[in-house]
Amino acid sequence: MYKILPLKKKIEKSIRELPPAYRNKLKDAFQEIETSPYYHPTGKISPFKGNLKHLGWHYDLSDNYRIHYEIDEATKEITITYIGPHPKYK
Repeated sequence: MYKILPLKKKIEKSIRELPPAYRNKLKDAFQEIETSPYYHPTGKISPFKGNLKHLGWHYDLSDNYRIHYEIDEATKEITITYIGPHPKYK
């Protein structure tokens, strides 16, 4: 099983800014990521592709909100790098 590392202050602030409905989904989302960070049967988890590949993986909380994270396979640790609205990438 994988372990999500303690959240950075920036991520904690992002969580506080989420609408309540999405904050309530985070506990389940984190458990799903720790259990299976590479796959979710409904397609909520997927790697970034192309020029965004360096960002790691993302979990879709909804059509509008995402969790971005990186996986350290050697230590089985996950670093949450972003939680919030779906960013607009160029």
